[in-house]
Amino acid sequence: MLKLRDKPMRLLLALVAAALFLVIGMLVYELVLDESGLRHYDLGGQAFEIYDYETASRHLDKYLSFHPQDTAARLLAAQTSRRLDDLEEAERHLKLAEKYGGAAREFETERQLATIQAGDLRDIDRWRRFCEEQPDGPAFVNAILAILEGSYRTRNLVVVEWAVELWLKRRTGKIDRAQGLIFRGRARLPAEDSSQAMEDFRRAVELAPDYHGARTWLVSALLLYEPKEAPPHLDWLRRHRPKDRLVKFLTARYHRSVGEPELAAILLDEALAAMPDGLNKVPMIIERAKIAMDLDRLQEAERWLNEAKSLAPSHRDVNATFAACLVRQPSRLEEARRYQEKIRELDAAMVDSGHK
Repeated sequence: MLKLRDKPMRLLLALVAAALFLVIGMLVYELVLDESGLRHYDLGGQAFEIYDYETASRHLDKYLSFHPQDTAARLLAAQTSRRLDDLEEAERHLKLAEKYGGAAREFETERQLATIQAGDLRDIDRWRRFCEEQPDGPAFVNAILAILEGSYRTRNLVVVEWAVELWLKRRTGKIDRAQGLIFRGRARLPAEDSSQAMEDFRRAVELAPDYHGARTWLVSALLLYEPKEAPPHLDWLRRHRPKDRLVKFLTARYHRSVGEPELAAILLDEALAAMPDGLNKVPMIIERAKIAMDLDRLQEAERWLNEAKSLAPSHRDVNATFAACLVRQPSRLEEARRYQEKIRELDAAMVDSGHK
């Protein structure tokens, strides 16, 4: 039995007990968060703020499995899906949010931005004024990202240049500045001289070396122009983003670019098998068809292209790759010409919608 003179010992035991209760309390709190999904909502929101939409989507899906009627989370999930360019999934979340009684005005705004992102720029002037008048408001990023994606899609470089300049002027954090350089590099990438685009992507990586988006775009550009420089950056992405489907896609593209189409096919087959049907699957299917063409397996390539066509019949790259596949078959040149004509029609329609 401790006596009065053992007061220091009693104090020590009291401190140990308090610390133990604190640890137990924290563990219980973490357990409650995990079981209710609240932690996933917080992590999803944090990822969303730093443009990590793949991670945000995973956490929000987990949270919504616990709280399917949370309309605020549904709206955030819709915005996340749109930024991943999965407009069908974005609309699904919006319809569920409406079903559970969310704010109709917010959903209408999100649908308007989705329309712009899809390439319909008829209402672009109103949204440009909005961004210029409220550059520090919470809706600025949401609006200008839709404007940028819609302008890339329609090749409206005048609007892209305006948006990039405004972004770099108003968004000054490291990741924000890196993102601005990525936007500018994307606009420069289709040019015959790719050096300026490559410089933007390299500067973005130097500015924010831990930001996966900068390395992703740098690797994408390197695979087009300087594939031998891609491995160190691709290795970084594989270490830090092992589950990211885009990283798997880039890895397959790398193996194709260095003359290893069989390995590229295996990697893409694994990635495609794990993906649900949707527009996000189309670029991977097109790449898989190109690999089959590299291997001179034209019937296999057509099977892949028919799958892509069923998902996105008006996708330019689907039609262009189909034309390229048919041109290699002398008996099917007339079919190839029909696809080439469709490409011209798609280009004309896109340019028209982008400059109205």
